[in-house]
Amino acid sequence: PGELSNTVIAQKSIFKYPLQGPTWKPQSTATVTVDTADVVEFSIAPFCSGNASALPVTVAGFAGGGTYSFETAPVDGATINPVTGVISNSSPSTTYNIVYTSPAGDCQSSFTASVTTLPSPEIAATVTNSECGQSTGAIDVTVSSGVAPFSYSWSNGANTEDVSGLASGAYTLTITDDQGCVVDTTISII
Repeated sequence: PGELSNTVIAQKSIFKYPLQGPTWKPQSTATVTVDTADVVEFSIAPFCSGNASALPVTVAGFAGGGTYSFETAPVDGATINPVTGVISNSSPSTTYNIVYTSPAGDCQSSFTASVTTLPSPEIAATVTNSECGQSTGAIDVTVSSGVAPFSYSWSNGANTEDVSGLASGAYTLTITDDQGCVVDTTISII
């Protein structure tokens, strides 16, 4: 049995190990290198459902070149890019456990991080069509999910939830919630 002393990971250290036998000195020293597991810690910021996540944020010394995967395959159709770690096709308010495994080798390591998606706004609209070519159309919008307050931006320049006095045509609405989640929809008036 031996004893390591003055050990510093990933650097050379000296240890003393008693050796026995007729040709050995009572005590000898040797220099060894102590390797550590790869550094693989990361995090993924919460992101809006239906959108792709940002790239994972890694710690200093991160061992790149490995692969990202789900700890358990999601049943909602979400996917992860094994090289970049970007998650796509996510569901609202869903937690995903992501595993990163460093490249194969003596120091291979893995780390698991969790990320929960933010609920994006969902839009329902009631349309009143215009009459006889007049600008009498209207769109009444109801927003569910997401986090209030909401901001509204219509393709005709309006910035209210509901619009009226509309002629026939297509109107695109962009809604942004308080978390920055954005959803677009196009609604037609005939």
